[in-house]
Amino acid sequence: MGRYDEELAEFIGRIPVVDTHEHFCFPHCLKTDKRNILSMIQGMYITDDLRSAGFGSGDWAKAGSPEEKWRAVRAGLRKTRNTTYYKVLKLIFRELYQVEDDILTLDYAVLSRYTQESAAKGEEWYDYVLGDRANIQVSLLDKGQTTNFELWLLEKNKGGDCQGGGKTFAPEKAGYHRFKPVFRTDFLSFGYLAGARTAVFEKFGIKIETFEEYEAFLAELMSTLKSRGFYGIKSTLGYYRDLNFLPQGREKAARAWAAGKDASAADARSFQDYIVYLLAKKAGEHDIVYEIHTGMRCFGSLYTKGNGPHELVELINANPDTRFDLFHSGYPWVWQASAMAKSIPNAYLSLNWLSVICETLTKNYLSESLDAVPYSKITWGGDCFYVEEAYAHCRMMRQILTEVLAEKAASGHYDLELCKEIAAGILRENAIALYGLKLPEDPEGKGRQPV
Repeated sequence: MGRYDEELAEFIGRIPVVDTHEHFCFPHCLKTDKRNILSMIQGMYITDDLRSAGFGSGDWAKAGSPEEKWRAVRAGLRKTRNTTYYKVLKLIFRELYQVEDDILTLDYAVLSRYTQESAAKGEEWYDYVLGDRANIQVSLLDKGQTTNFELWLLEKNKGGDCQGGGKTFAPEKAGYHRFKPVFRTDFLSFGYLAGARTAVFEKFGIKIETFEEYEAFLAELMSTLKSRGFYGIKSTLGYYRDLNFLPQGREKAARAWAAGKDASAADARSFQDYIVYLLAKKAGEHDIVYEIHTGMRCFGSLYTKGNGPHELVELINANPDTRFDLFHSGYPWVWQASAMAKSIPNAYLSLNWLSVICETLTKNYLSESLDAVPYSKITWGGDCFYVEEAYAHCRMMRQILTEVLAEKAASGHYDLELCKEIAAGILRENAIALYGLKLPEDPEGKGRQPV
């Protein structure tokens, strides 16, 4: 290690992390998760590298025993051993499952035993991975549209969650102290379609017939989210269209509502734009962060243009009271995100997911962003479906921070105190400030009991 690496590594390793973005299943669902090595890989980002290397969705569906499928997947994985996603897979098995052998030399049954034994531990496994190993104090949790709607309506609906656990998550319930909820809003932008409304609203006994009622519902929604302990709303509309949201008159949105499935493409787009602007305005009024997926898609969704962060400039500038978290830094258009975070007060730079898309790019990007952007505007999150993957993401981000900041200190540009301040900011303090999180004092740096 260099002159500053050791001290920084020790300090950064002790920071109890506030993780701005995850998709974990609830702890009580883990014991019913019949995961194996194949299902786990399918839920990890490495599937995108497999697909890119020629092992596509059709290959997963081919007939054959689990062992035969694993041999086929293993052959594909060999072509991905150079990628950061593969590094994540290695870290999980080596450091959490204590598997010293090359996983590509092991068979299906052996590897699946490790995944199943960990899942069987349930909440204990979450405590071990997130607490003891990752030192992640709290994660903002995006559970998707229907489940998040259920969280909002918890007092009216006492059913189980979407994963069949038979128990509804509540932010204040014991056992879920590690999570804070975020609300996915995509379905609201398709509200002009009766089917889209029925899929969610009628399940919870809500009937909306007029556009005026819909607007009133959205206003009520934001107020209730705030009172129910939600810290952000999330848009992944970048998976369905470009991000060039424009201010639209209400009449176009109302026309799309009236036409329903027969709405013209132009009116349907105008409806989406109108709802996005309305949500942005209401988020500002209720002091809720607006998270927006920017950049590349994942899990087999086609790469597309029009998802660069700069497409959001007009929306962000039109809502100066709303804080916008630019997820994934808009990869591969990362320089757009840093330019926006530098020049727009209410635009923030998120490194979630980015740190494992490409480790080297993240190092270079973070180093350059720190030269340009106030460090208080940069946050990190895992963006994972498995806590094991979040552990690896967090571990790698700590290493990236150590290397980048040690280099800054060695150059004489930053002193050690500033480096420590920046590291604590990116991994913890900036997220607390941005989202208005209320966490207990943590003098020992263990991060075990957030409220």
